[in-house]
Amino acid sequence: MSDRRARLALASGIAMVCAIYTWIQHDYFIVHGSAPDSLYLWRAAQLMTHGLDPWSAAVWNNATTAFTGAHDAGWTVRLVDPLYYPMPAVLLWVPLSMLPFLAATTLFNSIGAFLFVYAVTRDGLHRAWLCGSMPFVFAMRFGQWSPLIAAAVVLPALAAVLVAKPNLGLPVFVSAPSITAAIACALLLVLPTLIAPWWVREWIANVSGALGRSAPHPAPVTMFGGA
Repeated sequence: MSDRRARLALASGIAMVCAIYTWIQHDYFIVHGSAPDSLYLWRAAQLMTHGLDPWSAAVWNNATTAFTGAHDAGWTVRLVDPLYYPMPAVLLWVPLSMLPFLAATTLFNSIGAFLFVYAVTRDGLHRAWLCGSMPFVFAMRFGQWSPLIAAAVVLPALAAVLVAKPNLGLPVFVSAPSITAAIACALLLVLPTLIAPWWVREWIANVSGALGRSAPHPAPVTMFGGA
């Protein structure tokens, strides 16, 4: 088996394991009334595709009522935090938001796991052990961007995801800047802002509000496993 085929096979296998784990874990979250991070993105993308403003407190806090016709399990959970993700992150989730939540979050994690494994094994399969690290497990547990952002370091085609989570994407870009990444991020950030500039003000208001008022957001270095 060639090196590339071995990487693809390993990435596919780990992605399948992550898919099973995600479906079970996120179904557990929903049943018990809690929310993985990916639920915020899925719900925001659904609201935006229906012409609503997910960064608006009035819209966000009454979203379940507005979508009483939507019987997906993703609408049964009350989200206590506002939307902290910027417009590019929500835009990238629009295609996934066309699926039921469990299918969407499972696909998101599977894609992230596949690309992460393919990227980190570029110089050998021995780095696949990173999928057993606590940061990777936490990313799968909560449906986070970090596997895709890590993969973007090696795979230039993923550069646009850096702007989806600026607090992770910016350090990655600074550590390995490129024209491709700069153009991709600029397009994903600037074009939507020209069309709907209001989101910036509301997003800043959300992220600069009382973080931790309704749910804790401690510094990763103070938590077991980190970010």
